[in-house]
Amino acid sequence: MKVKVLLFGILMSESGKQEVEVENVKTVTELKEKLMKEFPGFSGYQYQVFVNHKQILGNVTFKPNDEIALIPPFAGG
Repeated sequence: MKVKVLLFGILMSESGKQEVEVENVKTVTELKEKLMKEFPGFSGYQYQVFVNHKQILGNVTFKPNDEIALIPPFAGG
C-alpha cells in the first residue's frame, strides 16, 4: 500500500518536503524503517506519529486513505 505522510517542523526542514508518499508499507514500523532509509537525518529527532488526527503509541496497520502525520515536539509560549 502507498501512504501519504505529512511532515512538520524539523522533519519538514530535514526532508525539504511538506509531504512524502511511501510505497509498500502497511504498519507504523515499516513506515519508520523506509523513512530512515530515505532520510537518514530523521534518526536524530524524536517525533510522534498521528493517524487520522490521533496519536499512535504502538505499531498499527494502516487502512486505505488514512491521514498520517509525523510531528516532532515543539515549544510554545
